[in-house]
Amino acid sequence: MFDLDGTLADTLAPIAEAGNHALKALGRPTFAPAAYRHLAGQGLEALIAEAIGPDHPELFAEGLKIYREYYARHGMADTRAYPGILDLLAELTRRRLRLAVLSNKIQFFVEECVQALFPNISFAAVVGHGPGTALKPDPGAALAIARQLHIEAAAWVYVGDTAVDMQTGRGAGMFTVGVTWGFRDEAELRANGAQAIIHQPMELIRWVELGIRS
Repeated sequence: MFDLDGTLADTLAPIAEAGNHALKALGRPTFAPAAYRHLAGQGLEALIAEAIGPDHPELFAEGLKIYREYYARHGMADTRAYPGILDLLAELTRRRLRLAVLSNKIQFFVEECVQALFPNISFAAVVGHGPGTALKPDPGAALAIARQLHIEAAAWVYVGDTAVDMQTGRGAGMFTVGVTWGFRDEAELRANGAQAIIHQPMELIRWVELGIRS
C-alpha cells in the first residue's frame, strides 16, 4: 500500500505552484517551494489553513476553491513518477502482489495522477480523500482497503514519506517502510515508527521477500 505524493510521484512543484497562486490571489505572502514539503501531507484543507495562517479564517473557503481550480488545470504539468518507481511496480506486479494507493489528496486528483503516470499498472484500490474517507493518520481508510481486498492488515507493507504515513501504517498494524526520496527526512520517518528505511525504490523488494518468507 503506497502513499502517492512524495512516494510514488514527485508532485512538489505543482502543489507549490497552486498554493502560491491561491495565496497571491488572496493577497497573502507566498512560500518558497521547499516549504511545501512540510505544508503538504495532511490533506488540502490543512495545507490551505496553514498557508493562510490562523489570523485570516475568512479567506479559507476562497483559498480552497482557487487552489482546486488551478490544480485541476495545471496539476499534472510537472508531475512525474520518481526514478525507479515504474520498475518497482512492474516487479511487484510480476510477483502477483496486490497493490493499493492511499493518499490524503482529493480522490479525483489521485485517480487522475495514477492513471496518467501508471497506465499499465493494475492497482487493486486507489483511494483519496472524499466523503466518508478519514484523512491519514487515521488508519480507517487503510483498514478499509485491507478489508475490501480480504487481506489482513498484518500482511500489508505500507510505504510512505512522511510522519503521517508512518503513523497511519503503524495504527493499522501494517509493516511501515519510509522512503527518503520524498518530502521528509529519515529522522522524521524513524521518529514516527518506520520499521524500515529505503533510499531507492527497488530496495523495497528485500522487505517484500522477507514478509513472504515469514
